[in-house]
Amino acid sequence: MRGEGSNAAQLLGRAEDALRKEDFSSAVVAYEEALRADDGNALAHYNFGLSLARLDRLDDAIAALSRSLEPRGNMARTGNRLQGFTHS
Repeated sequence: MRGEGSNAAQLLGRAEDALRKEDFSSAVVAYEEALRADDGNALAHYNFGLSLARLDRLDDAIAALSRSLEPRGNMARTGNRLQGFTHS
């Protein structure tokens, strides 16, 4: 099991690097892989949603941001951003 966590961390690192570089297409792919390895990471769902939004995939972004609010990771700023998408 320890190797799985390490793999998830590596995938997440790759996703975060792509997001920092504003390479949103690569970030989306990397976050998808990272979330397959560890679906319980609320911050990954949040950043996945932001990356999707930057690609104008707003329905997918809203879904990802909503998943970041599930009990495993209630992030207040995600809720604020989600309101901005739904009340535009």
